[in-house]
Amino acid sequence: MRATSCFRALLFALVVTISSGSSVGNSASVLQRKSPTTELPAVLEAPKTLGLRGGAEESAAAKVQCCAVCTGHAALCCGHCAVASAANSAQWRERHVVAVGESFSHAALSYFSLDKLTPKGPRKNADVGNPADSTRSLANVGKVSVGSWSCTDGGWDSPAMRATTEVFYVFTGEGCVTDTDGTKHEFGPGDTVILPKGWAGRWDIYKLVHKVWVVHDHPDVEGASTPVRAVIATPETFASAELSPEGTRGEQVIGSPVFSARNVYDLGTTSVGCWTSKPGSYQVTTQATTESFHLLEGLIFVTNTDGRAQRCVAGDTIITPKGWSGHWDILEPLRTLRVVYTHT
Repeated sequence: MRATSCFRALLFALVVTISSGSSVGNSASVLQRKSPTTELPAVLEAPKTLGLRGGAEESAAAKVQCCAVCTGHAALCCGHCAVASAANSAQWRERHVVAVGESFSHAALSYFSLDKLTPKGPRKNADVGNPADSTRSLANVGKVSVGSWSCTDGGWDSPAMRATTEVFYVFTGEGCVTDTDGTKHEFGPGDTVILPKGWAGRWDIYKLVHKVWVVHDHPDVEGASTPVRAVIATPETFASAELSPEGTRGEQVIGSPVFSARNVYDLGTTSVGCWTSKPGSYQVTTQATTESFHLLEGLIFVTNTDGRAQRCVAGDTIITPKGWSGHWDILEPLRTLRVVYTHT
């Protein structure tokens, strides 16, 4: 066990050194490496070759093959120096765009591209313009569902009170949600919008909106304000100066994964905020909540206890369910929109 921990610590140190642009031996650094070729070696098609540790069934020979094909670093199959450069190619990302397993779920930004959404047609209740929306689901994890939505210009009333709480991050576009008392909440690219359970009002889309959403079905919240108001968090809300240190998290910490965070919504069983971390690694054992993340900055690997690992970069979406156990390896400073759901 001690030998494994020492090896993991050494491996992480080597990975962080490479990700910062330093060279290893006589090989050029990742920052100096040429773009990957269009045709990628078949060995990259196995997701297990992407992990820092890999599954127990992954042999040393497979690691050597993976790294020798990609970079020549035969001794370091880290998924960052070796495979990550190739993973940036559009072809690779398309093949490995979504991973939904027994534990965590993941989708790259391209999974939610506009041309991948399913059109729903014009909105029948529109009173301004002719708005048409499209959508695509990623996963349903208990009472939490995740997906993407887009809508063209137009407006409509939304008088029925929401039966769920929705949190969404705006990729592109501009719009406004209006509470029942007429209070307007305009939003644009980079904003986070929260529509609590019980919200009703009006939608107006000024410029085609594209968003990733998370919906949480939960019991009524006692003491909720009336009228129920939408909440908008701009990127400035999550500036580093606005975050509070939280220390380290998890078990078997390697490196310095020091966390900072700020919540902008914490009501009932749903909390929403920004979460950041410096590079490092830590273990999660039997997670008590369901958590969703939309990565704003950074490079990480999330690994199940069975060894399946997923490389995640800015624009990716991750969901880890209640009871999940696994490992986080943060290779580059992380900034993420984080939504936590407490189970009742």
